[in-house]
Amino acid sequence: MSHRVCVRGGGGANSFFFASPQSCPPEIVGKKIENGFVPLPVSKNRLTMDSYQTHKANRPQTRFELTQPSSELIKLIKSETIHPQKMGRTVKRKVVEYNCKGSAYYWKDNYKGKPPPCLIAYLVENDIKWDENTSILINHYVNNSAIGKHCDSTKGLQLDSLVHSISFSSYKGFKFSTNEEIGRIGFTDYGNIPIMNRSVMSWNPHYHHAHQIQHWTSALKKYYMFERINITVRQLV
Repeated sequence: MSHRVCVRGGGGANSFFFASPQSCPPEIVGKKIENGFVPLPVSKNRLTMDSYQTHKANRPQTRFELTQPSSELIKLIKSETIHPQKMGRTVKRKVVEYNCKGSAYYWKDNYKGKPPPCLIAYLVENDIKWDENTSILINHYVNNSAIGKHCDSTKGLQLDSLVHSISFSSYKGFKFSTNEEIGRIGFTDYGNIPIMNRSVMSWNPHYHHAHQIQHWTSALKKYYMFERINITVRQLV
């Protein structure tokens, strides 16, 4: 099935925002989605050794309308995530990491080993690969927190594997629809994209690292004390 999605110019001629059909302002131009994925635009201003078409083919893609996370899963995430320490400072967001490797891939101060069954079930029911090589990092963005510009390391990741970034709201007392924007993520070269509730964004971390394509998130200031959960899934060697 094909859907329609909105697109508009952002910070420049090659910067775009995507939104749901229901939240489209009347001035927005429609753009087609094939098989539930949104193709993002790419800037021609910053290309390296690869051609424009290759660069364009490695842009992030988003799939919408994931299943509603269970209350058990949300309760688990809220109870197991902690504010970690980084460079002597307390990080605003809360984190927890799971994998079957016996050691953390990223956050060593809150590594919990094998992921619990309700978390594995959520990945499987939304067609996200999970096996003994899967690393799951959960960021619980509380108090409208966000993350700065960075490019992830690819050390220890399987070649040709994708990063899957799942997002959904855990905002107490407010029911978000699947078409609700709950944050923003930006990529150098690929523009700024709304993070939609119950969506997953996927990209090639090796290509992004080789071309130093950075990404970052920003919170929605209109929601005071907003909470958003992100589950980042990687495949380890």
